[in-house]
Amino acid sequence: MFSHRMVRLLFPLLLVIAPAAQGSGFALGTDVIRFVDQNQDPDGLFNLFVQTPAGHSGAVAFGYASGDRLDVIDVGYKHYLGRRFSGVWFQAGAGYYDADHDDSIGFVGKVGYERQLARHFAVTGAVRMVAGVDSDVIGYSETPVYQPMLGAMFTF
Repeated sequence: MFSHRMVRLLFPLLLVIAPAAQGSGFALGTDVIRFVDQNQDPDGLFNLFVQTPAGHSGAVAFGYASGDRLDVIDVGYKHYLGRRFSGVWFQAGAGYYDADHDDSIGFVGKVGYERQLARHFAVTGAVRMVAGVDSDVIGYSETPVYQPMLGAMFTF
């Protein structure tokens, strides 16, 4: 469907477009566990995510992860049950998984907690559920797959 080159060009474009939506509540972050988790890709996945506000208690989140054999683009709506960057949240969306030999689209859901440690820095932890993605593409014997997430974010 998409080539690896197309996938790698799409995410930087989202980084340029997303901040224009609103200035308050914007975040740029990474999932530390994905860098080292060899279950997701043999050498881990380089990853970034960006979120932009959507209404009073929500945000739209875009994610990109790339490794030796797998590229992932996901987008989802993130709803906060408290204040933004301070409390419990859940997210529902879709992910495009592109492996060397095949690609697949599936559901990506997250439940987590965020805590703002400084004016422009927050940490987040979550459980990610991936469902509906072909097992050959994602590298697990069956789905849904549950993955931990531990992230750091710069907030604006």
